[in-house]
Amino acid sequence: MKSKKKLSVSLAFPLALIILNAFIGVVLIIFSFSSASRLYRDIGALPWRDPKIQEIIYPSASHSSEDIALARDAVIRTYEDEWHTYNGVYMLELTYYDDFDAEKQADNDGEWIYFKSRVYTGFGSDVAKENKGRRQYVYWAAEKQPDGSWVCHGCGELTENIYGYDFLS
Repeated sequence: MKSKKKLSVSLAFPLALIILNAFIGVVLIIFSFSSASRLYRDIGALPWRDPKIQEIIYPSASHSSEDIALARDAVIRTYEDEWHTYNGVYMLELTYYDDFDAEKQADNDGEWIYFKSRVYTGFGSDVAKENKGRRQYVYWAAEKQPDGSWVCHGCGELTENIYGYDFLS
C-alpha cells in the first residue's frame, strides 16, 4: 500500500506566496489594459468603491427642506436601485435650486420636485457605444404622494443649450 506524501510547511508557504503573487500580477495586468483603469482615472470608481455624490441643495421658497430631503432620498434610491451598476452609470452631482424646479413644474400636475444631476457613464456591456466614458447632465423628477412620501419617476437628459448647463460645470 502506497502512502501519500504530505506537503511540508516549509514548502507550502513559499508556494502559496508565489501563487498569490502570480494572481495579483495577472489582475494588475488585466486592470491596466481594461476599461476599469479608465473608469478609475476618470472618476475614481472601483468595484468596491463608488465616487461620492456631491449634493448641492439651495434653500427653497417653494418647498420645505424636509420635502426636498425626502425627494432627494427617493431620487438617490431610484438611482441606486435602477440605474447604477459597476462600470455603468454613476451619479456624480445632484443639485436643487428653485429656478430650475420652476422651469420644470409646468411638465406635470401635482407636487413635484426636480433636481439637476451630472452623471458619468462607464464602459460596461449594457452602456450604448456612443455614451461610453461620457459625462452627461440629466434631471430627476420626484412626485409627492398623498401619504406625504416621495416617489422618483426617473430621469431625462438635458441638452447643453438649455437649463443653465454652466451652473453644473
